[in-house]
Amino acid sequence: MSSFEIIEMHNEMLPEVKALFDLIYPNDPVTVKRLCYKTNTQNHLVTMLAKDSGEFIGQANAFVKEINGSINNIGFHVHPLFRSRGVATALVEAVVKKATDLGHTKFHIITKASNMAAIRVSRKLNFTVETDFEILQNIVFNKIIF
Repeated sequence: MSSFEIIEMHNEMLPEVKALFDLIYPNDPVTVKRLCYKTNTQNHLVTMLAKDSGEFIGQANAFVKEINGSINNIGFHVHPLFRSRGVATALVEAVVKKATDLGHTKFHIITKASNMAAIRVSRKLNFTVETDFEILQNIVFNKIIF
């Protein structure tokens, strides 16, 4: 089991974050470009990074979306060599904690019905299924903190 730390992203880390996404999505430069944003991007709430032995191994973020009120959409990405080690769970927990500290209480994760790893993380962190969009092959998980 590797030991890793979770830190908050700052704009000067963007080149290293891009390098991480280049490893996660090696044949998808469009996705890499879309995921490499500055922390002052519109609707951005928080981005947390997982780091192991000086290298970034994962990223999770929350963006404020106006769907049925103010809901924070959480996304997460982990380097393939570090999956199934608790990295995604720790990242999502850190994003929820930081967002909760900032006064946010509603969160959701949208994932493909085939993404069993994301479904396991969502369930492990007590997100509940709100909607199963079988036509779109997506599942929406929600969590409300009181």
